[in-house]
Amino acid sequence: MIRPQFNLYEDIEQKIEDRQKFSLIIINAIDAPKHAHISGQVEFTNMMHYLSLWALAAGKKTMPEKWINAYEFGKARMALLCQGDTNSVIQKNFKRILKRGYLHTVGDTNCLVNVECNIATFSGDKDKTVWKLMNDINFHEDLEGPNVNINSSHYLFSKYELLNAIDTDQLELWYQIQVDLNTFKKVGVEALLRWDHPKYGLVPPDEMLCWFKFYSLQSVLDKWVIATGFKKSQEWRLNGTPTRISINIDGLSLNKNCDFVQYIKTKAIEFEIDPTLIEFEITEAIVIKKDSQIYHALIEIAANGFNIAIDDFGTGASNINYLTYLPINTIKLDRFFCNGLHYHDLGLFLILKLILTNSIPNGSLKNILHKKRYKFKRNTSSYAAASTDVSTLTTYTTKMLKSTNHNIVAEGIETYEQAVIMRSLGCHIGQGYFFGKPRRQ
Repeated sequence: MIRPQFNLYEDIEQKIEDRQKFSLIIINAIDAPKHAHISGQVEFTNMMHYLSLWALAAGKKTMPEKWINAYEFGKARMALLCQGDTNSVIQKNFKRILKRGYLHTVGDTNCLVNVECNIATFSGDKDKTVWKLMNDINFHEDLEGPNVNINSSHYLFSKYELLNAIDTDQLELWYQIQVDLNTFKKVGVEALLRWDHPKYGLVPPDEMLCWFKFYSLQSVLDKWVIATGFKKSQEWRLNGTPTRISINIDGLSLNKNCDFVQYIKTKAIEFEIDPTLIEFEITEAIVIKKDSQIYHALIEIAANGFNIAIDDFGTGASNINYLTYLPINTIKLDRFFCNGLHYHDLGLFLILKLILTNSIPNGSLKNILHKKRYKFKRNTSSYAAASTDVSTLTTYTTKMLKSTNHNIVAEGIETYEQAVIMRSLGCHIGQGYFFGKPRRQ
């Protein structure tokens, strides 16, 4: 039976008054509020009721000889009151059960909830009060809800389903070619995540990733990607075709997981990785401050010989200041910068240079100049003069980045014309459907 919260304080005060030894265990269902966001308040309340019974059963299993009561305790927590001492062995066994998480089933959907606990003990201290005992416990505040927008998603995935996708090899890495824009020869590949769902088929990457973020599983997913990418790197090296692989990792994995860098080093040893053939792409969706945990993690990764790239530069939180203190080798321009670019977007000097180097097809000059003249007239109108077009932003951004001596990668190249333009602006490497779509290897 789960008792109301006010009974908890009454029982604690009575035990303190009687000088009875006992332990107070506060159990926190860490990501339960996220399930409430998906399934609604009624089902959430139902889930917390059964989670409480599960935790009570775990307490009775590890402490069979003790008197135990269970209590409601806030939105996503519960409390256990255990008579007598709970030594370190008992606490360890109890926490081991909770660490597995609580699996709640609703229809055909399995919901796995992470659970943790904090324990405070009363050993007869005369000065101890119920409020001092509560202050001995450091527990998480109730989560307000997810900070990832899943409302627009076409799918509904449980945490259990995502973890099962990793365990049952439903996830795959596909590889997209990267080429030297001067020679159009292959210089590497980017590893891109795909989920071949048994029911839905290939799930769009953005929809898949938003659910992993929703359940705070970025680190688990990133570790799988690293191990799989390293295994492929070893395979190519042993086959005599060593290939540089760009691997995406979420900056939050470096920020919250203190063993993440050690995991990279351990897997590099396991798969006998040449670090110069691995480049880690860090998304710029979060701010990376100097002397932050992410900063120090990147420093350590770079010190072990791996390359570091800032992905989607120009559309997120990063700025040119990163280049002064982060160990960055490569800057990957977002596909926004080459989207819809044409020869007539360039300055006259660059256009003539491309024609003289046979980069532009013969006989195209007249057509290009005609379009450029039309564009000039259009931009002198009051409407267009108030805006800055993509070609201007692309030109000035690449010009600025060229002075930093970093490798510059142009993503999203879909035509020969775009490849030539991005090369003329100073980009070293190209990636996009023009060179090849991501594919299984």
